[in-house]
Amino acid sequence: AITLLEKGIAVPGLTNLFSLYQSCAELMAKANRLDDAIKLLEKGIGVVPADQRVTLYQAEIELVGRTGDSPKAEQGVARGLAAIPEASGRHKIAEAGLRVLSSLGGVEAVQKLMNSGPPIRLDAQQRVLANYMLVRSSRDWQEAVKVVHKGREDFPQYGVLLFQEVDARVALGQTKEAYVLMSQYEAGLRQERDNPTLWLKAFVCLIAGHPEEATSLAAMYAPNDFQQDVALDEAEILRLWTAARNGLNGKLENNFPGIAEYLRRNAPQAPTANESPVEKPSKQPCVLAVATEWHSAHG
Repeated sequence: AITLLEKGIAVPGLTNLFSLYQSCAELMAKANRLDDAIKLLEKGIGVVPADQRVTLYQAEIELVGRTGDSPKAEQGVARGLAAIPEASGRHKIAEAGLRVLSSLGGVEAVQKLMNSGPPIRLDAQQRVLANYMLVRSSRDWQEAVKVVHKGREDFPQYGVLLFQEVDARVALGQTKEAYVLMSQYEAGLRQERDNPTLWLKAFVCLIAGHPEEATSLAAMYAPNDFQQDVALDEAEILRLWTAARNGLNGKLENNFPGIAEYLRRNAPQAPTANESPVEKPSKQPCVLAVATEWHSAHG
Protein backbone atom coordinates (compact mmCIF):
# COMPACT_ATOMS: atom_id res chain seq x y z
CA ALA A 1 0.00 0.00 0.00
CA ILE A 2 2.84 2.39 0.85
CA THR A 3 4.56 1.63 -2.45
CA LEU A 4 1.36 2.25 -4.37
CA LEU A 5 0.83 5.60 -2.66
CA GLU A 6 4.44 6.60 -3.32
CA LYS A 7 3.91 5.87 -7.01
CA GLY A 8 0.73 7.94 -6.95
CA ILE A 9 2.56 10.85 -5.36
CA ALA A 10 5.08 10.78 -8.20
CA VAL A 11 2.36 11.13 -10.88
CA PRO A 12 2.37 14.73 -12.13
CA GLY A 13 -0.77 16.84 -12.21
CA LEU A 14 -2.82 15.05 -9.54
CA THR A 15 -5.38 17.04 -7.59
CA ASN A 16 -5.81 16.67 -3.83
CA LEU A 17 -2.23 15.49 -3.64
CA PHE A 18 -2.17 16.19 0.09
CA SER A 19 -4.45 13.20 0.73
CA LEU A 20 -1.88 10.82 -0.78
CA TYR A 21 0.86 12.28 1.38
CA GLN A 22 -1.34 12.05 4.46
CA SER A 23 -2.43 8.45 3.84
CA CYS A 24 1.09 7.30 2.99
CA ALA A 25 2.52 8.94 6.12
CA GLU A 26 -0.13 7.31 8.32
CA LEU A 27 0.67 3.88 6.90
CA MET A 28 4.39 4.48 7.40
CA ALA A 29 3.73 5.42 11.00
CA LYS A 30 1.68 2.28 11.48
CA ALA A 31 4.63 0.29 10.08
CA ASN A 32 6.89 1.88 12.73
CA ARG A 33 8.54 4.16 10.17
CA LEU A 34 7.86 7.41 11.99
CA ASP A 35 10.98 9.18 10.74
CA ASP A 36 10.13 8.32 7.12
CA ALA A 37 6.55 9.47 7.66
CA ILE A 38 7.64 12.83 9.07
CA LYS A 39 10.13 13.39 6.23
CA LEU A 40 7.42 12.57 3.69
CA LEU A 41 5.07 15.12 5.24
CA GLU A 42 7.80 17.75 5.25
CA LYS A 43 8.34 17.06 1.56
CA GLY A 44 4.60 17.26 0.90
CA ILE A 45 4.32 20.63 2.63
CA GLY A 46 6.85 21.96 0.17
CA VAL A 47 5.07 20.76 -2.97
CA VAL A 48 1.30 20.75 -2.43
CA PRO A 49 -0.75 23.89 -3.09
CA ALA A 50 -0.84 26.37 -0.22
CA ASP A 51 -4.52 25.74 0.55
CA GLN A 52 -3.79 22.02 1.15
CA ARG A 53 -0.87 22.40 3.55
CA VAL A 54 -2.81 22.78 6.79
CA THR A 55 -3.70 19.07 6.84
CA LEU A 56 -0.07 18.06 6.37
CA TYR A 57 1.11 20.44 9.08
CA GLN A 58 -1.45 18.89 11.42
CA ALA A 59 -0.31 15.37 10.57
CA GLU A 60 3.34 16.29 11.01
CA ILE A 61 2.72 17.81 14.44
CA GLU A 62 0.83 14.72 15.58
CA LEU A 63 3.48 12.29 14.34
CA VAL A 64 6.35 14.29 15.85
CA GLY A 65 4.38 14.16 19.08
CA ARG A 66 4.48 10.38 18.92
CA THR A 67 8.30 10.50 18.89
CA GLY A 68 8.31 12.42 22.16
CA ASP A 69 10.58 15.12 20.70
CA SER A 70 9.12 18.23 22.31
CA PRO A 71 11.55 20.78 20.75
CA LYS A 72 10.88 19.42 17.27
CA ALA A 73 7.14 19.53 17.93
CA GLU A 74 7.46 23.18 18.99
CA GLN A 75 9.32 23.93 15.77
CA GLY A 76 6.63 22.25 13.69
CA VAL A 77 3.87 24.19 15.43
CA ALA A 78 5.75 27.45 14.93
CA ARG A 79 6.26 26.77 11.21
CA GLY A 80 2.60 25.92 10.73
CA LEU A 81 1.29 28.95 12.60
CA ALA A 82 3.63 31.26 10.70
CA ALA A 83 2.73 29.78 7.32
CA ILE A 84 -1.04 29.29 7.49
CA PRO A 85 -3.32 32.36 7.52
CA GLU A 86 -6.41 32.47 9.72
CA ALA A 87 -8.73 32.09 6.73
CA SER A 88 -7.01 28.86 5.66
CA GLY A 89 -7.52 26.88 8.86
CA ARG A 90 -4.78 28.27 11.09
CA HIS A 91 -6.85 27.31 14.13
CA LYS A 92 -6.34 23.63 13.29
CA ILE A 93 -2.58 24.05 13.62
CA ALA A 94 -3.01 25.78 16.97
CA GLU A 95 -5.38 23.12 18.30
CA ALA A 96 -3.14 20.24 17.25
CA GLY A 97 -0.13 22.07 18.61
CA LEU A 98 -1.71 22.77 21.99
CA ARG A 99 -2.83 19.16 22.32
CA VAL A 100 0.57 17.71 21.42
CA LEU A 101 2.68 20.22 23.36
CA SER A 102 0.48 19.75 26.41
CA SER A 103 1.07 15.99 26.31
CA LEU A 104 4.83 16.43 25.86
CA GLY A 105 5.73 19.49 27.91
CA GLY A 106 2.71 20.08 30.11
CA VAL A 107 1.89 23.50 31.53
CA GLU A 108 5.24 25.01 30.64
CA ALA A 109 4.91 24.16 26.94
CA VAL A 110 1.35 25.50 26.72
CA GLN A 111 2.32 28.68 28.56
CA LYS A 112 5.28 29.20 26.24
CA LEU A 113 3.10 28.96 23.14
CA MET A 114 0.45 31.18 24.70
CA ASN A 115 3.06 33.87 25.39
CA SER A 116 4.52 33.78 21.87
CA GLY A 117 4.26 36.88 19.74
CA PRO A 118 3.84 37.33 15.97
CA PRO A 119 4.01 35.56 13.60
CA ILE A 120 3.06 32.56 15.74
CA ARG A 121 0.86 34.34 18.25
CA LEU A 122 -2.32 32.40 18.95
CA ASP A 123 -5.58 33.91 17.77
CA ALA A 124 -8.14 34.98 20.38
CA GLN A 125 -10.19 31.78 20.31
CA GLN A 126 -7.15 29.53 20.67
CA ARG A 127 -5.88 31.69 23.53
CA VAL A 128 -9.09 30.87 25.37
CA LEU A 129 -8.49 27.19 24.61
CA ALA A 130 -4.92 27.43 25.90
CA ASN A 131 -6.08 29.15 29.10
CA TYR A 132 -8.63 26.39 29.65
CA MET A 133 -5.91 23.77 29.20
CA LEU A 134 -3.74 25.50 31.81
CA VAL A 135 -6.59 25.44 34.34
CA ARG A 136 -7.45 21.87 33.42
CA SER A 137 -3.90 20.71 34.06
CA SER A 138 -4.42 21.29 37.79
CA ARG A 139 -7.35 18.83 37.67
CA ASP A 140 -9.60 21.45 39.17
CA TRP A 141 -12.47 20.42 36.94
CA GLN A 142 -14.98 22.73 38.60
CA GLU A 143 -12.86 25.75 37.72
CA ALA A 144 -12.12 24.30 34.29
CA VAL A 145 -15.86 24.14 33.54
CA LYS A 146 -16.25 27.79 34.57
CA VAL A 147 -13.38 28.90 32.33
CA VAL A 148 -14.46 26.99 29.25
CA HIS A 149 -18.12 27.94 29.70
CA LYS A 150 -17.13 31.60 29.84
CA GLY A 151 -15.09 31.03 26.68
CA ARG A 152 -18.14 29.60 24.94
CA GLU A 153 -20.13 32.68 25.88
CA ASP A 154 -17.46 34.84 24.27
CA PHE A 155 -17.08 32.61 21.20
CA PRO A 156 -20.36 30.69 20.79
CA GLN A 157 -19.49 29.50 17.28
CA TYR A 158 -16.17 27.92 18.28
CA GLY A 159 -17.12 24.26 18.54
CA VAL A 160 -13.90 23.07 20.15
CA LEU A 161 -14.82 24.86 23.36
CA LEU A 162 -18.17 23.05 23.39
CA PHE A 163 -16.40 19.71 23.19
CA GLN A 164 -13.97 20.72 25.93
CA GLU A 165 -16.82 21.65 28.24
CA VAL A 166 -18.45 18.30 27.54
CA ASP A 167 -15.20 16.56 28.41
CA ALA A 168 -14.81 18.57 31.62
CA ARG A 169 -18.37 17.81 32.71
CA VAL A 170 -17.77 14.10 32.12
CA ALA A 171 -14.79 14.37 34.48
CA LEU A 172 -17.16 15.69 37.14
CA GLY A 173 -19.63 12.89 36.49
CA GLN A 174 -22.19 15.33 35.06
CA THR A 175 -23.21 12.92 32.33
CA LYS A 176 -26.72 14.32 31.77
CA GLU A 177 -25.38 17.84 31.35
CA ALA A 178 -22.69 16.55 29.01
CA TYR A 179 -25.31 14.75 26.92
CA VAL A 180 -27.45 17.88 26.59
CA LEU A 181 -24.42 19.91 25.49
CA MET A 182 -23.23 17.25 23.05
CA SER A 183 -26.67 17.04 21.49
CA GLN A 184 -25.88 20.40 19.87
CA TYR A 185 -23.29 18.69 17.69
CA GLU A 186 -24.85 17.32 14.52
CA ALA A 187 -22.49 14.55 13.51
CA GLY A 188 -23.90 14.21 10.00
CA LEU A 189 -22.79 17.70 9.07
CA ARG A 190 -19.11 16.80 9.36
CA GLN A 191 -16.69 14.00 8.69
CA GLU A 192 -17.95 10.84 10.37
CA ARG A 193 -15.35 8.11 10.00
CA ASP A 194 -12.42 8.40 12.44
CA ASN A 195 -13.77 11.71 13.75
CA PRO A 196 -12.75 11.99 17.45
CA THR A 197 -15.68 14.31 18.13
CA LEU A 198 -18.11 11.70 16.86
CA TRP A 199 -16.50 9.18 19.21
CA LEU A 200 -16.91 11.67 22.05
CA LYS A 201 -20.61 11.96 21.33
CA ALA A 202 -20.96 8.17 21.21
CA PHE A 203 -19.20 7.81 24.57
CA VAL A 204 -21.34 10.50 26.19
CA CYS A 205 -24.52 8.89 24.87
CA LEU A 206 -23.40 5.55 26.30
CA ILE A 207 -22.65 6.76 29.83
CA ALA A 208 -25.72 9.02 29.88
CA GLY A 209 -28.02 6.06 29.28
CA HIS A 210 -28.70 6.25 25.53
CA PRO A 211 -27.18 2.98 24.26
CA GLU A 212 -29.02 2.85 20.92
CA GLU A 213 -27.85 6.32 19.95
CA ALA A 214 -24.33 5.45 21.12
CA THR A 215 -24.32 2.29 19.01
CA SER A 216 -25.41 4.15 15.90
CA LEU A 217 -22.71 6.78 16.35
CA ALA A 218 -20.01 4.20 17.09
CA ALA A 219 -20.84 2.37 13.87
CA MET A 220 -20.44 5.65 11.96
CA TYR A 221 -17.17 6.39 13.69
CA ALA A 222 -15.44 3.05 13.05
CA PRO A 223 -17.36 1.22 10.30
CA ASN A 224 -14.55 -1.25 9.60
CA ASP A 225 -13.97 -2.15 13.24
CA PHE A 226 -17.52 -2.00 14.62
CA GLN A 227 -18.92 -5.43 15.54
CA GLN A 228 -22.69 -5.73 15.28
CA ASP A 229 -22.82 -8.85 17.46
CA VAL A 230 -20.88 -7.29 20.35
CA ALA A 231 -22.74 -5.22 22.92
CA LEU A 232 -21.41 -1.69 23.13
CA ASP A 233 -20.05 -1.05 26.61
CA GLU A 234 -17.21 1.12 27.86
CA ALA A 235 -14.58 -1.51 27.08
CA GLU A 236 -15.82 -1.92 23.52
CA ILE A 237 -16.06 1.78 22.76
CA LEU A 238 -12.52 2.23 24.09
CA ARG A 239 -11.39 -0.53 21.75
CA LEU A 240 -12.95 1.33 18.84
CA TRP A 241 -11.01 4.46 19.81
CA THR A 242 -7.76 2.49 19.67
CA ALA A 243 -8.56 0.65 16.43
CA ALA A 244 -9.80 3.57 14.31
CA ARG A 245 -7.58 5.54 11.95
CA ASN A 246 -5.03 2.75 11.72
CA GLY A 247 -4.43 3.09 15.44
CA LEU A 248 -3.10 6.66 15.10
CA ASN A 249 -5.61 8.53 17.27
CA GLY A 250 -3.11 8.69 20.09
CA LYS A 251 -3.73 8.30 23.80
CA LEU A 252 -7.27 9.00 24.94
CA GLU A 253 -6.04 11.13 27.85
CA ASN A 254 -4.30 13.48 25.41
CA ASN A 255 -7.51 14.06 23.48
CA PHE A 256 -10.14 13.79 26.20
CA PRO A 257 -8.51 14.00 29.64
CA GLY A 258 -11.91 14.46 31.25
CA ILE A 259 -13.03 11.05 30.01
CA ALA A 260 -9.75 9.56 31.22
CA GLU A 261 -10.46 11.09 34.64
CA TYR A 262 -14.01 9.70 34.58
CA LEU A 263 -12.70 6.21 33.79
CA ARG A 264 -10.14 6.39 36.59
CA ARG A 265 -12.76 7.44 39.10
CA ASN A 266 -15.15 4.71 38.07
CA ALA A 267 -12.63 1.89 37.71
CA PRO A 268 -13.41 -1.18 39.86
CA GLN A 269 -11.47 -1.01 43.12
CA ALA A 270 -9.33 -3.92 44.25
CA PRO A 271 -10.67 -5.69 47.37
CA THR A 272 -8.99 -4.91 50.67
CA ALA A 273 -7.37 -7.56 52.85
CA ASN A 274 -10.58 -7.98 54.84
CA GLU A 275 -12.81 -8.11 51.83
CA SER A 276 -13.33 -11.15 49.65
CA PRO A 277 -13.67 -10.65 45.89
CA VAL A 278 -16.64 -13.02 46.00
CA GLU A 279 -18.58 -10.63 48.23
CA LYS A 280 -18.49 -7.85 45.58
CA PRO A 281 -18.39 -9.48 42.17
CA SER A 282 -17.53 -7.42 39.09
CA LYS A 283 -20.48 -6.18 37.08
CA GLN A 284 -18.82 -7.42 33.91
CA PRO A 285 -17.41 -10.92 33.44
CA CYS A 286 -13.69 -11.05 32.67
CA VAL A 287 -12.89 -13.68 30.05
CA LEU A 288 -9.42 -14.71 28.90
CA ALA A 289 -9.41 -16.58 25.58
CA VAL A 290 -6.18 -18.35 24.60
CA ALA A 291 -5.50 -20.09 21.27
CA THR A 292 -9.07 -19.99 20.04
CA GLU A 293 -7.97 -21.16 16.57
CA TRP A 294 -6.33 -24.44 15.65
CA HIS A 295 -3.94 -22.88 13.10
CA SER A 296 -2.55 -19.35 12.93
CA ALA A 297 -4.69 -18.49 9.96
CA HIS A 298 -5.75 -15.14 11.36
CA GLY A 299 -2.30 -13.87 12.36
